[in-house]
Amino acid sequence: MESKSVILYFGSFNPIHNGHISIANQVLACTDNSELWFVVSPQNPFKSETELASEADRLKMVELAINEAEKDSGKKHAAQMKACDVELNMPRPSWTANTLRKLTKDYPNYRFTLLIGSDNVGKFDQWKDFSYITKNYPIIVYPREGYDCSNEKFDGIFKPLENVPLLPYAATDIRKIIKAGKDIDSELPPSVWNYIKEKKLYGFGI
Repeated sequence: MESKSVILYFGSFNPIHNGHISIANQVLACTDNSELWFVVSPQNPFKSETELASEADRLKMVELAINEAEKDSGKKHAAQMKACDVELNMPRPSWTANTLRKLTKDYPNYRFTLLIGSDNVGKFDQWKDFSYITKNYPIIVYPREGYDCSNEKFDGIFKPLENVPLLPYAATDIRKIIKAGKDIDSELPPSVWNYIKEKKLYGFGI
């Protein structure tokens, strides 16, 4: 079996937007990993999501965004990006530690690295089986405005990324803009924006 080093980028991607793709491209550019997988989560155990699009819709939008990025000469690493539906077929809630165990079992020759936002660093000790994660998987951190990339409880565990773009919008902000009937096409891949309009997601056209 082919050996690969894979970064796992977990999220609800509700919806995936240009910021997600830019971060993925930059992470691949500044590391030596073979691939980056967008792991679509059915439900974040720490969030109460009242505007969560269906799993099928969110997975489809990730696939559309990746396909579109592959045609963009500015996204040189898009061919290394994959959509991953592993959590959609696992027991709920979606605990990252359980997903890592399953992926490690299913792909014994792969080396997995966890990618998290700095907003998760301060509360990482609230994650289920966090010690298992820190002992078995490298963790890299992309910065989010207002959140520290370090945590003294996990000294040396987190590897902050440098020179990566900050997310200008959170998916929550984008959903609010869509619901308000305003144009958000500058923040979404065109194929994703068209899909949202076609499916009338996030209150579009209502």
